[in-house]
Amino acid sequence: MDIRKQLQDGILEVRVSGRLDSHWSAQLTSELNEVIREGARHIRLNMADVQFMSSTGMRVLLSAFKQLKALQGSFLVTEPSDQVRSVLELSGFEKLLSLKATTQTAEKAPGSEKLLKNGLIIDLFRESSVEPMRCRMVGHPDQIESSGESELTIEEVSLPRNVLSLGIAAFGNDAADCRGRFGEFLAAAGVAACRATDEESGAPDFLIASGPFVPRAHLLYGAVCTGDLSILIRFETEKGNPHAGLTALMRTALDVAQSEAVGFVMVAESAGLIGASLRQSPPLLKERGTFFSHPALRRRLSFTPERVHKRDLAIVAGIVAAPGNAKMAPFLRPLGADQTLLGHCHAVVLPYRPLPMGSIKLTDTIPGLFEGVSPQNVMHLLSDDRDIVGGGDSEFVRGAIWCGPLDISEQNRALQNESGAAV
Repeated sequence: MDIRKQLQDGILEVRVSGRLDSHWSAQLTSELNEVIREGARHIRLNMADVQFMSSTGMRVLLSAFKQLKALQGSFLVTEPSDQVRSVLELSGFEKLLSLKATTQTAEKAPGSEKLLKNGLIIDLFRESSVEPMRCRMVGHPDQIESSGESELTIEEVSLPRNVLSLGIAAFGNDAADCRGRFGEFLAAAGVAACRATDEESGAPDFLIASGPFVPRAHLLYGAVCTGDLSILIRFETEKGNPHAGLTALMRTALDVAQSEAVGFVMVAESAGLIGASLRQSPPLLKERGTFFSHPALRRRLSFTPERVHKRDLAIVAGIVAAPGNAKMAPFLRPLGADQTLLGHCHAVVLPYRPLPMGSIKLTDTIPGLFEGVSPQNVMHLLSDDRDIVGGGDSEFVRGAIWCGPLDISEQNRALQNESGAAV
């Protein structure tokens, strides 16, 4: 079988010649899955030179049609040979697949702005009214270095669909039940995921809002933001620029939101993540101030020496602020080698699946990604800018970012109350 591909006006023509039987169906399936993964959403399969198609071949066509329909795209068979036309008509497949050539072109999604920014091709969708999210902190960085239950402030937080939260947390009945399991955590759109650190499970787990059930977690340290993410950024990299770094994506979110701080949730194909995760629950620490001491740190924290989870799907949530913004300084870390942004970002890793085109809703998308699968990892994303050996920034291929301005005045007031002075 020979397979040739040509992209024109947003439509990918795939021209197939030879036999589409059980032997070659796997190759065509692989080719179609790969171009869909690469972002093709409108595919025209030219079958003028296909001499024979079996029932296995028909399954390939039907699978591609269903997959692209679910992604709000299209799949059409054009110029079928006489044998292919006969098989399709006798099987009733002509009701699903158009047998006529088409000159339709992929158009800009309605209501979107098309931008080129920071090496990215962007479709931008904005809601008419923009209310900033409100954010508050739970706990303090010193919580990780504390010892003894009396020194810990653990808050049970409710995580409905309009809450974005991340930090160090655990699922359990009460604080005592969670003591040995605190790990990286994030919640968005009614889904909460947490990496347990106990030896018994030691694996990511998740909760999803359903009916009257609302996920809850015990938060040792982190942020809880409430409100709507009013901006959707659909992005892919420009030709010749295969990957987009986390820092560039977050700078784009700040620019688009025109705010000094944003909350965000991103779903994107990973080109490799750089980060760290806890191996030991902080409340198990016996001596205060020793969590980050060497060499014990190696038993308590794991780092990625190079990019991991390539070609998986990453759900990344967090807070990003412009440099010089001290209002949330205890919670934010420098992003990127040039350290021109501050942020705190956690990621949940899932098996890859493509996203629908155009404007998609956060509250529909995130829960749907967990259907039939479990998270592979939950990690804190870092920028490893060490000379020579540093892994650099986490990188992504294409995806969606929901973001919105972040009102941190509540956090600012809390800091003023603690310090007695304006921040």
